[in-house]
Amino acid sequence: MEKLALLLLRIEKVDLLIDAVVYKLYGLTAEEIEIVEADRPAARARRWRDHREASSTMAISSSVNP
Repeated sequence: MEKLALLLLRIEKVDLLIDAVVYKLYGLTAEEIEIVEADRPAARARRWRDHREASSTMAISSSVNP
């Protein structure tokens, strides 16, 4: 069961990273991201905000440019 929990956590982290890359590719503003995230369940939106705050001190790789 612990193995499953670790895999699910890893999947969630990758999913959040994919979201961040897509938002950057489309040039979404913080306000636009909030609108998109508002359509998601509250727990997911909260995890995204936590992830975004943690990532704000780290630059997202600039190797992906639109």
